Amino acid sequence: MAKVIYIFKGKFPWDGRLIKICNSLQNHGHEVLVVARWKGEKEKIEIWKNLKVWRACVNLPFSLSIPFPENPFWLSSLKQIFSEFKPDVVIVRDIFLVKTSKKALKGKTVPVLIDMAEHYPAAVKSWRKYNQNFFTRFLVHNFALVDKWEAESIQYSDGIITVCDEQKDRLVQQYKYPEQKIEIVHNTPELSQFSKIKREQNPKPRVFLHHGYHTTEKPIDQFLRFFIEFANPMDGFQFVVAGAGECIPYLEKIAEEKGAKNVVFSGYYDFETLPQILQSADIGVIPYPANDFNNYTLHNKVFDYLAVGIPILCSEAKPLKRLVDETKAGVSLPIEREAIRNFFQTVDSFNWVEMSQNAIKFASEKYNWAIDEQKLLKFVEKVLNG
Repeated sequence: MAKVIYIFKGKFPWDGRLIKICNSLQNHGHEVLVVARWKGEKEKIEIWKNLKVWRACVNLPFSLSIPFPENPFWLSSLKQIFSEFKPDVVIVRDIFLVKTSKKALKGKTVPVLIDMAEHYPAAVKSWRKYNQNFFTRFLVHNFALVDKWEAESIQYSDGIITVCDEQKDRLVQQYKYPEQKIEIVHNTPELSQFSKIKREQNPKPRVFLHHGYHTTEKPIDQFLRFFIEFANPMDGFQFVVAGAGECIPYLEKIAEEKGAKNVVFSGYYDFETLPQILQSADIGVIPYPANDFNNYTLHNKVFDYLAVGIPILCSEAKPLKRLVDETKAGVSLPIEREAIRNFFQTVDSFNWVEMSQNAIKFASEKYNWAIDEQKLLKFVEKVLNG
């Protein structure tokens, strides 16, 4: 079996996809090491729930440990880690540390894979922190620095894992990347995570839910405004917004200014409390705009809704619309004033019970981690065998 390093540019523990991937590799005999950015943790090396974690750039000011290509501190950390652990394959989350990983391997024939969970250049362009001053705006938008980093990282990679068909198609078309070197591993849940949830679908849904970390590339403010305008609280409609994030104060301000009595901000949650949040929902809402970010990723919450049998109300972002059309487990429509008005006028005419049944069927037969795990394991094995 192989020795696998998974490099994560941020703080760990945090990321659910990383945990699933690393646990799957480890449970099938591989020796796994998670490398993450030091963010003030007490231990440089520790065991976290059976995963070995080694933190890079320990005791450096955060400004010096920013994970960008050519960062000498990351290069030095990775050289030390690679020298001691001697990996057979390296998996790098996103694009920033691919070239650095290749350099740290010093020409060794160790394959480096990208776990590309999203269209990162599009995400960065939408983030508030990179749009607040002229210098960062110029680098990100005019100079297209992150686009250049993506192109360079793809050139250095030996394989790419994506989360949806649309991202795979983009890489093949935009970069002429070999199709056989890309595998789609959806961000699906382990069905056992939700095994204790017992719910019956309300044929007249009233509780709408959006959960997750609220950032600018995944805005829900437009839907929130329309919900407040068209979903009458006297008819029992309620919108639950679960989770933290930089956009929450802005969303709370919208609800307050409009005097919304049927919008609930339930705050931060963790993976353990997610099942009870899903338990009471009638419809899961994913209203993200169809843009360069959302057209090339499939958010894990869509699979959470399928697993629990919660019908989906989503935008016409390409992967979301395709999934809803395939599963018949929800409704895809433009997040526009008239479309949302018409939806709430006719909401009780849809067969939500059948959609719920379709969601559970597709979750059990296709969209679950047991299936995606096998795709991951076979892809890693193929890469290792050359």
